Amino acid sequence: VSLSTSKSFQRSPSSAGENETKKYAPLEDFLAAAVIPSDGRTPAGDHKPDTHAGPPTQFGNVTSTRKPPKPEEIEKVVNQSLQSNLLLKIARHIAVASPELRRSCVQVWGHLLKLESPKNHEKVNLAYLMTHPDCMRCLVSCYSIPDCSIHVGVMIRDACKFHDVVQSQMFNSGLIYQLFDVLHSHNFDTQADGFETLKEVLMNHKDVSVRWLLDNFDEFFNRYQELLDVSSGDTQYVTVRQSLKLLGDILLDR
Repeated sequence: VSLSTSKSFQRSPSSAGENETKKYAPLEDFLAAAVIPSDGRTPAGDHKPDTHAGPPTQFGNVTSTRKPPKPEEIEKVVNQSLQSNLLLKIARHIAVASPELRRSCVQVWGHLLKLESPKNHEKVNLAYLMTHPDCMRCLVSCYSIPDCSIHVGVMIRDACKFHDVVQSQMFNSGLIYQLFDVLHSHNFDTQADGFETLKEVLMNHKDVSVRWLLDNFDEFFNRYQELLDVSSGDTQYVTVRQSLKLLGDILLDR
């Protein structure tokens, strides 16, 4: 799957979008098979894969199958995803991709972060994400765009499942404050997704978030107070309601 140029992400008619889906499905299914638990069980909620197979790509002749791939095949995909800066290219161009391509990119992004190198059993794409902060910055910067906010939200939450990403990319870099732009969105779906992301960032890794909130209490809650300011003409009822719900979850969670 070649993501070497931004042209790969240009919007296309629906017929072309279907071709894009078929083109990216082989890598998507290959990665899904590669991250199946070592006991061979299919992840909960997983569904039968499509049977279409794409053409040969820079990742080799990847076929659309859920059979566990060979270690050398996984290693090849790992190396080529790093060499092609695949995560960064997805993050930079997800906002201008067609809906069909976005769906595949979301799946590829999530699988790559979980994929381990057969040689050292390390999540090398996760290490890449840690050393390339532009990946998360690009995602957060386009999170407020309604057309892609749901896809971007899934990608951010996939990355924030990892302790080091939350600490380094969201807290230490201050990216968490940019989420407030999403929380002020007048698009209901975008705003609701933003609250879900903020909740996961704050509550999935409490050992990190508690320390950060204590150190940044005034700045964070001053911004949070703006979400509850009903005197502002821009504050919507649904914003206040979701803000209070999240605040309650934070205060009552032990």
